[in-house]
Amino acid sequence: RPKCRWNPGVPLGVPHQVMENDIYREMLIPKGSLVFANIKAMSLDDSVYSRATSFYPERYLPKPGGNEEPPFINLAFGFGRR
Repeated sequence: RPKCRWNPGVPLGVPHQVMENDIYREMLIPKGSLVFANIKAMSLDDSVYSRATSFYPERYLPKPGGNEEPPFINLAFGFGRR
């Protein structure tokens, strides 16, 4: 998992087609547009991962007294409808 987060096999993810007009941050995304989720950028986001640009596999070890998984643990494998 650390390697997949650090260097995802498909950095821009698989394209998804917008099913209906959508507004994102005041920008229209027309129906039929192809969008890409920048998995590489999400994987290196400091607001999600502490020391995001460091190879730190210990972040995936269970925390004492907690059973919460790290955020986006399977992000490198994609998301959305299949």
